[in-house]
Amino acid sequence: MRVAVIAPHYLPGTRAGGPVRSIASLVETLGDEIEFFILTHDHDFGTSEPYPGVVRGQPVKVGKASVVYLSEEDFRPKALEARILASEPDALYLNSFFHPLASIGPVLRRKFGGLHGLPLLIAPRGEFAEEALRIKGRKKSGYLAFARMLSLYRDVIWQASSEFEAADIHRVVGREAKVRIAHLPPSLPQEAEKAQGESRREKSAGSLQLIFVGRFAPMKNVEFALSVLAGVEGKVRFELVGPKETEEYWRLCQDAARRLPPNVQVEFAGAVPHDEVLRRLNDSHAFLLPTRGENFGHGILEAMSCGCPVVISQNTQWRDLAPRRAGWDLPLSAPGQFTLALQRLADMESEEWLEWSRGAQEYARGRTLDADAVEATRRLFLDAARVASAGGRGARQR
Repeated sequence: MRVAVIAPHYLPGTRAGGPVRSIASLVETLGDEIEFFILTHDHDFGTSEPYPGVVRGQPVKVGKASVVYLSEEDFRPKALEARILASEPDALYLNSFFHPLASIGPVLRRKFGGLHGLPLLIAPRGEFAEEALRIKGRKKSGYLAFARMLSLYRDVIWQASSEFEAADIHRVVGREAKVRIAHLPPSLPQEAEKAQGESRREKSAGSLQLIFVGRFAPMKNVEFALSVLAGVEGKVRFELVGPKETEEYWRLCQDAARRLPPNVQVEFAGAVPHDEVLRRLNDSHAFLLPTRGENFGHGILEAMSCGCPVVISQNTQWRDLAPRRAGWDLPLSAPGQFTLALQRLADMESEEWLEWSRGAQEYARGRTLDADAVEATRRLFLDAARVASAGGRGARQR
């Protein structure tokens, strides 16, 4: 079976976060059974600088997949359609719903152009969460109405990473949507496991080394994260790691940081390589992410795997953390609860903090790759293959 994949960004990129790691995990796990042909940009998220040494426009082997890196000019619907057809896939796999070039364009070409009838799988990657739909809500509502009117997504197979996301898809698309829950979480990073024994962090009451990892975007709720620190007593250092999405939101976050009291020091570290992210996680006491919604939450898993208790919103699949001493999942409607959790962490002595650190690691180990996740993901693509076989609609059948 051959699957054409359109991804806005892929390896060696590190700035786009979880979706890149999700696709990489998929390729690594099923790449011996499925031929993955990936079309992606030749640069990372938030920059126009091409990856050094990458050949443009020609398939190159990256792990177990064939990857074609494209310039902005070549990452257009008709050009993507031509490359998809040339690859003769049995199915098309999209990793966004609202991305104009990496999703909407190919969907329209499937309805009206040369991709007509090609079996289609879509992973919305958290875009249907209620909080996510509120961002540019009028534009998104307009496109959803347009899509329903034209029945653009009538025969799509949808991939959800959790029961929460499956419910979101049914709420937005309809109860008749064909949703499969299938996600391949990464195994615990070897770098994280190694660094756990090399961490330089020490914990004493009245101090807290806090970290955020992710894009500076409204969905990540960075401004909220900064605001709840205002009431935390003790010596707090908050390191924010990740690329900025827009200058406007970046400035908003910097303004929020300047309003914090002197006992809270904030460092905007920017985007760093993935191995450096793991090192910084291993030097931190806790991870803060009051997100408005996550598809999977790779950063949360990596933080816990590095022994960081997490303080997160309830808009993720990571729930019931406190009974496991792995952290806290809290409602965004109660910012005071975030402040109390952070104060609890700041007040911890070394022995108590180590208990929570071990709890976070144990929770992470229980959520890594397993046989059931592999089989569910395999069935997702086999469903698409059956559609192609039954209807003769795969590109190689036409």
